[in-house]
Amino acid sequence: MIVVDATCSGAPPGTVRRFDAAREPLPAAPPGASTHGLGLAEAVGLARALGRLPARLVLVGIEGADFSPGTGLTPAVAAGVAAAARRVREEIAAGA
Repeated sequence: MIVVDATCSGAPPGTVRRFDAAREPLPAAPPGASTHGLGLAEAVGLARALGRLPARLVLVGIEGADFSPGTGLTPAVAAGVAAAARRVREEIAAGA
């Protein structure tokens, strides 16, 4: 399984990072940063605790610039989306 999501780690906007979520915990989102109610890191942790985590789970994260509602992509983040798409294709080709 491959998941693509925005990240908020303090890296420059548009930075693309790969996490092997089946082998290591995902970095937690800052408090209040998720509009999902249950963040991705918490959902993966719950799946791990319940023994329901896929054997292979890769997160491709794109560092965001502005998480305000209605905000579009900055040029740096848009470039990150293109880089993330290439990374996903590489993961698929590698047998993700």
